[in-house]
Amino acid sequence: MLAFILFVFLGTLAGFLSGLLGIGGGVIVVPGLIWIFQAFHIIPYSQEAHTAAGTSLAAMIVTALFSVRAHAKRGNVEWPVVKMLAPGMVVGVVAGAALASRLNTHTLEIILGIVLVLIAIRFFFGKSSEKGEKFPVYWIVWIIAFFVGLKSGLLGLGGGILIIPFLVYCGLNMRKASGTSAACTLPLAITGAICFILFGGVIAAHVPYSTGFVYWPAFAGIAIGSVLFVRVGTFVGARMKINGLMRVFAVVLFLVAVRLLIK
Repeated sequence: MLAFILFVFLGTLAGFLSGLLGIGGGVIVVPGLIWIFQAFHIIPYSQEAHTAAGTSLAAMIVTALFSVRAHAKRGNVEWPVVKMLAPGMVVGVVAGAALASRLNTHTLEIILGIVLVLIAIRFFFGKSSEKGEKFPVYWIVWIIAFFVGLKSGLLGLGGGILIIPFLVYCGLNMRKASGTSAACTLPLAITGAICFILFGGVIAAHVPYSTGFVYWPAFAGIAIGSVLFVRVGTFVGARMKINGLMRVFAVVLFLVAVRLLIK
């Protein structure tokens, strides 16, 4: 029972961050799940990281769905941009999930952590600009989207921590970048969850209440918490100044980077 309460608590944090910033919440959910799995001896040690990643992506479906709905009502989703980014992200997350059980992701975590520190510094001290939207040529966008999906499949994190800086660089303000990122996260999370279920079907077959690398009690608890708090995050974000949102996002990025680098 205590473990389920902790799952719900993780969901409230993930939902709030998704509503506020448009990120999937995996940065909170994945390390939180690993800690709970270890503390309550729920998942075998060799499968903890993969199950945390798969469960995080599965729960992200619910979180992103409600986040997109809330952001869309406020006009903060640029659907043409979503259509441009989604294909590359979906292909990337399939590749990442396929490699996750075969590769040591430590090097990737270090590289990503350093990149996030640099982006966090830029966001914290930067200011929102009013320049028009200008995206690179399609093949560059596709490569960026593929890398975001690959990272999500390997680590179980949503795409927002990298997609939002890219969208802001391309001229979207922070609110539209957050809403568009949430919409991009939805197909990424669906595809990633399916992959982790399929790829973990044999390895995790003996774990109770699991399908592949998705642990359903954790999924349920996180989903409940996220549904309750995603609107709270959207409400708060709509009333913050854009530069304030950028600084909050910078702090979140820095915390993600620290976790990756010291892991």
